[in-house]
Amino acid sequence: MKLDKLLEYQDIDIKLRRQLDVVERSEDAKKIEQAKNEFAACRKTVEESEKASAALLEFFASGKKYFEEAQKRMESIESAASSEDSEEDINAIIADLDKLKKRLGEMEGKISDKKNRAEGVVKTYAAASERGRKIRDFHARAKERQDVLRGKIEPEINRLKARLKELEPEIEPEIMKQYKSLTHERIYPAFVEVYRDDKTFSCRGCGLALSQTNSSALSGKGYCVCESCRRIIYKKQ
Repeated sequence: MKLDKLLEYQDIDIKLRRQLDVVERSEDAKKIEQAKNEFAACRKTVEESEKASAALLEFFASGKKYFEEAQKRMESIESAASSEDSEEDINAIIADLDKLKKRLGEMEGKISDKKNRAEGVVKTYAAASERGRKIRDFHARAKERQDVLRGKIEPEINRLKARLKELEPEIEPEIMKQYKSLTHERIYPAFVEVYRDDKTFSCRGCGLALSQTNSSALSGKGYCVCESCRRIIYKKQ
């Protein structure tokens, strides 16, 4: 195991992580993420308003058709009536007209309710659209500042990345795989020197005493994987 390369890799990787954190955890980065979430919520509201508007338009169209048909039905009933109709026929016509009037009244009530709903949808849509516009402007300003910050740090980030790429082939693939698994979870440092007292070896990361199996691996290969925190424990020769 090329211990010097391994430790150099970790040292550079930690420096890179700090540089990336400057960008990724800046106040503007938080504002950009906040703006994305708020904009997504506004867009959802707009989409829901558009669906509600479509449903309301369909209802009003069907309502218009219903009134037109009702008017034709009323005219038909009125034209069918004559002075020669019996009292029973007249009562039947009146009953039909009353039913039609009742249905028209019910439909009118539904239309009034839908009208109020439509006004609410329009207001919600307008508010969400305006809020979305403001969020876009807020996002644009934060991103502009973030890009300036990134531009200042990016040369150093690229230099560190290039050095890591040079070092990686010199580190055993098995160790590299374990290292990347740990650092992906932001476990730093992933490589730790063994802690040794008079009788036992322990992980310097979590403090757990090494098992006999790991102690043997440490003595044989020069490194082992902690059974508790999964850090790679090395021993200087």
